[in-house]
Amino acid sequence: MTEKTFEQESSYLRALLYAFGLGLIGVVLWVLIGGFAEFISAWIALIIALGIKHGYEKGNGPKGLKIITLLVVYVIQIFLATYLMYFIMLNRIPGVELGLFQVIEFLSEPVLRDAVMDDMVLIGVFALLGLVFLFINNIGRNRARWNHGESQMEANMRNPQMASDAQDDGE
Repeated sequence: MTEKTFEQESSYLRALLYAFGLGLIGVVLWVLIGGFAEFISAWIALIIALGIKHGYEKGNGPKGLKIITLLVVYVIQIFLATYLMYFIMLNRIPGVELGLFQVIEFLSEPVLRDAVMDDMVLIGVFALLGLVFLFINNIGRNRARWNHGESQMEANMRNPQMASDAQDDGE
């Protein structure tokens, strides 16, 4: 493995860990507010999305993998947050003591299935809002870069050395 490949892989891994770690701030809020106050808010989904986005950028992840990484981490964290929220909510019911992996069985009971499906639709809407935010934010940043100055082709023609450096960096 070459040094450049190792740097790219370590940069991606670092960005992935930062994204997951900063997104966990929103997950903790989702679990605490949802599990104890039994209240779900779209703002918390946006906090998760913002945390993931800022974590990836702070970790200097490769631009080509940014949006797919953000989406995958976001969906994983929304499901994680929802699962843990249900775990707390169900264990707060008197006489119910569930292990972490028994929640799925309990939620599939016919009595709870309709309520869970209603919640999942609402959570899906909130997750979709977060995904839309990630897309709009990413497109807005790219458009601002494009409109801010010259096109990449113009910049390459003006300074051929920068173009070859950018190709060497894998951009």
